[in-house]
Amino acid sequence: ARVRRIVNYADLRFQLFSAAVQPAALFIAGLNPDAAPHEFDYWAPKASPSSGATRLVSINEVDKKRLNTMMVEKDPLEFNKRMWMTGPESKLFRYLSTYPRLRAKVAQHGRSKTGQGKDSEPMWVIGQGFQPVPEDRLEDASYGRTGSEAVTAMPFLPARLFRIFAPDPTALVLRHDRAVRRRGFEKGFDGPRVLISQGIGNRRLKAAYSETSFTFQDAIQAIAVPESDRERAKLLSALLNSKLLFWYAFHSTSSIGSERPKVHQDQLLDLPFPAPEDTPEAQRSHNAAKGLIALIDGASGKLTMQPPNLLDRMLDEVDRLAGDYFALTEREMLVVEETWEYVVPALQPRPSAFPKIWEPPTDEQRRGYAQVLTSSLDDWTEADSRVSVALVARNHDLAVLRLRLCSTEDWAEYREELNEVGKLLADVARESNTELPGNIHQVSNLRMYAGDDMYMVKPNSLRFWMRSAAQDDAEQVVVDIEEFRRGIG
Repeated sequence: ARVRRIVNYADLRFQLFSAAVQPAALFIAGLNPDAAPHEFDYWAPKASPSSGATRLVSINEVDKKRLNTMMVEKDPLEFNKRMWMTGPESKLFRYLSTYPRLRAKVAQHGRSKTGQGKDSEPMWVIGQGFQPVPEDRLEDASYGRTGSEAVTAMPFLPARLFRIFAPDPTALVLRHDRAVRRRGFEKGFDGPRVLISQGIGNRRLKAAYSETSFTFQDAIQAIAVPESDRERAKLLSALLNSKLLFWYAFHSTSSIGSERPKVHQDQLLDLPFPAPEDTPEAQRSHNAAKGLIALIDGASGKLTMQPPNLLDRMLDEVDRLAGDYFALTEREMLVVEETWEYVVPALQPRPSAFPKIWEPPTDEQRRGYAQVLTSSLDDWTEADSRVSVALVARNHDLAVLRLRLCSTEDWAEYREELNEVGKLLADVARESNTELPGNIHQVSNLRMYAGDDMYMVKPNSLRFWMRSAAQDDAEQVVVDIEEFRRGIG
């Protein structure tokens, strides 16, 4: 068979199928004996306010990709990566993917055949806590079980009381039954280690550093490290709580956005974890590492006192230092921030939901978009010219921007001139919707040229007016111009 098109309805799961147990996809293929590698359409329409009420699926051009069969056979998670990833996000993801992965340093319990890693360094080892005997099988003598001395010799940390940065000593309890279904990774119960909850909370991974002895169930996993690697383990525990590594996991794992999102052990080990000298700004990374380690060192005492907003302030500091550690630019951090703030909360919305990303952009958000669009285009214009941006028309569904190439002397800040265009918006609205068979229609982002002016027609919802979207739009404008110069367009 030859794949022609795959339409991923994951984001519309509850909009179109209110009782859906799992997301759905449409697979279109043709009978063809030629099984050679080939490209196919991959469409990933997003939920919108009209999806549930009208059963109409809107597909914007940014949600249409071309994939290759070889690519997805090699990495099936390509479908997930291309679900929400924009141009700037794709660049950032590729950049972070060039760094050494955590798995280069960490062996998996039960799979490790050697305790030595690269250059004969001691390997870190990751494993899960013990698996308890289900309560309804405690009296069942036929149910398989074993005994663990550790679970009664040490205090026990319930998974629901897991605290990021540093475990709460007041959460530890005693466990009197040594019967377990599986012992788990018992070397992870004491000594220096990084603890990671499989669950995700508040759009972040959840990690802590501890040297206190206690046991835990398999909802928590531990990375046991040699005593000589304490500082690096503290660094990892801080980074795992950052928006940046959550963002990377969001694009590279399959469960975020599901009913019970979690990051599995194999996927956790694919997260980037470079040494400072691996980054292009080694001194900046070294300084950030010191700050992150200091934050972990002081976490236990500070969190015990629980001053107002302390955890939020600590997480803000982690996010700032994580960007420094990975040598990110301000624009790259902006990409991460907006995905975390707007995209992730909008995943697979319920019929009654109305996430922020669907709302029309505010004046401030439109102005922020225009500022980033202008500064991004500055990278491509001559030194004596700039692009000025003005909003010239808007209705409930669409907005029209005018981009004008002018001299630096004539350049003006973003402004809104809504009295300039009357009939244009209605005409453009008709042109921008191309009917497709059935209940699917395509919404195009039109770009039209008139002399030194270019008109951009955009959907009037925040998703298309984020500052990260401005970076993507700027690249498309540059591509249009280059194609026009070469006579392609």
